[in-house]
Amino acid sequence: MLPEQMAAVGVPECGVCHEEYQSRGDKAPLTLTACGHSVCSQCARELIRHHPHGRRAARCPTCRVDTTEDAVRPTYLARECVATLQALAMGSSVLSTIKTWALWLVGWLVLTLVWVSTPLVAVVVFVSVWVRDLLLATFTDLMGIRVPPIRLPAGTSLSPSQYVALINMFYGDIKLESIYRSSRDGSTYGNLLDRVGDKLLLVFIIRKGRYVFGAFISGGLELPENPTDCNEYDCDVWWFSLAGHFWRPTKIDIPQQKQRVIRWRERRGLPAVRSCLQAIDSSDVPAGYWGKWTGYGDACLGGRDGFVADEVEVLAVQ
Repeated sequence: MLPEQMAAVGVPECGVCHEEYQSRGDKAPLTLTACGHSVCSQCARELIRHHPHGRRAARCPTCRVDTTEDAVRPTYLARECVATLQALAMGSSVLSTIKTWALWLVGWLVLTLVWVSTPLVAVVVFVSVWVRDLLLATFTDLMGIRVPPIRLPAGTSLSPSQYVALINMFYGDIKLESIYRSSRDGSTYGNLLDRVGDKLLLVFIIRKGRYVFGAFISGGLELPENPTDCNEYDCDVWWFSLAGHFWRPTKIDIPQQKQRVIRWRERRGLPAVRSCLQAIDSSDVPAGYWGKWTGYGDACLGGRDGFVADEVEVLAVQ
């Protein structure tokens, strides 16, 4: 993998707390040698402390295999990789600073020369830009840095890693536009409908504590003629988890006959859009799920089947 590709991937996250690994300290990666999965040092201690049967062992949240406390080992190769990725990220920050100062210096020189000698402006501008580009290219080659910027949709609640994971679940090159957030636009149905309008290809993001998940629908929000009626219509639907359920962000495909659009229950005293009901049949849950289950054996991505979300966001695929 080339340096620019490594930098674009970013620093891996712990599958339990979903915080980036560090090369040392509480967030340094450890290996559960009984199964081979990794967690950060802090989460390993918590897994041992809260073992369901009181054993001095860490139960893997992915495969449920126990690793005794003395068999939880440091992952030195992973720590070296994390240190390398952090150095690349730091180099990207340094490069950005140098670009800013170089542009400022060139602009200052141009303004000075315009004031002193107008006929020389064209020549000096050409030379200044050439020198600037040469210096930046040389520094970039020496550092081995090629970091494509990640441009998040304006106003989104997604982190860079969550945004990249989400767009990678789609086929082809897409962009997302954040068109509704309950914390910003209000949590009534009217607020939601005003912002979404007749847009198609919608992504719903739901946040509840440490859980981040949602669903994609290929259609839009088609309302019934009578506001008190129910309108059913066909469209493609799939779920996804970005944090709190799997070792990594995961797409959840559901058979068409079982697909249902996200629904909210409106009760007096509860925010309409954020009052949610959600469950997935256990037979449709991908392997490696370690989130919560209902008493009927269904996976509940919000921690329980009925809950009030902390935040609901809608993005439109472009």
